[in-house]
Amino acid sequence: MSDVNQSYARLTLGGQEYDIALTLSVIDQFQERYGSLSKALEASHQYKEFAEMIRILINDSVAYHNAISAESWEEVSTTWVSHHITIHNLKTVNQTFLEAFGVSFPDGEGTSPKGETGQRLTSLSGSSGG
Repeated sequence: MSDVNQSYARLTLGGQEYDIALTLSVIDQFQERYGSLSKALEASHQYKEFAEMIRILINDSVAYHNAISAESWEEVSTTWVSHHITIHNLKTVNQTFLEAFGVSFPDGEGTSPKGETGQRLTSLSGSSGG
């Protein structure tokens, strides 16, 4: 996607690059499912919900791409997302997810929305399931 705005975070999953962001469409879906963005961030600590949020972000990127491009991309399922996030790319996917929420990483380390360095990354990569 050549006209990427700096408010987008670049996520690579399954060999495809997606430009993800908290668009109004994504915010609406998160609020409908979780009640608020802060509750969505809390729910993202569970693997199943994290995969669902990544699916929503990717499919929003797909919809935008399909609206401006002659090349059509397919939407992804939560199962597809779950199969493409591994222990090897979890940290990178998580950082990109948080970047889409506007959390910055000045030193390359993950920071939770409450400013607790590495807490969210540790809780995701350190637990054995959702």
